[in-house]
Amino acid sequence: MLGGLLIPTIAGVIAVAILVWVLLKKFSEDDIQVWLKKRREGAVVSQAALYVGGRDRVPVAMTLTKESLYYENADLQARLDLTQLDEVEYDTELATPSSLVHGRVLRLRSHGQTFEFILETGRDKEWELHLPGHRMDEPGDVHAV
Repeated sequence: MLGGLLIPTIAGVIAVAILVWVLLKKFSEDDIQVWLKKRREGAVVSQAALYVGGRDRVPVAMTLTKESLYYENADLQARLDLTQLDEVEYDTELATPSSLVHGRVLRLRSHGQTFEFILETGRDKEWELHLPGHRMDEPGDVHAV
């Protein structure tokens, strides 16, 4: 009797776990769209991206204005002032040993800290146009064009 209930119980637990995962993913995508809409008015460029922190890849709404770069979601509201950026670079690999499947990496350095974002393939050129790559040892400053 107990053996006959074990398989349906395991199947039910797996089904509930999959449903929860799908719903969380759906709400996360809706959340990102809400943040993108909120910043649309002052945006130079805006899109959903992944903020990379160690091995974590956190979905964020990323918006560039003339003064700042915002990256936000329901749990994270952060901003980098463009005047505080020492370097901006675009790459195909992350700084941490992690594989990049799709997209391009936007790497920002500010006061010794590195911030990495994975941009959607095709949208990276738009970011590069408005936030050109720049090294600390090169003349000029970082600003949204």
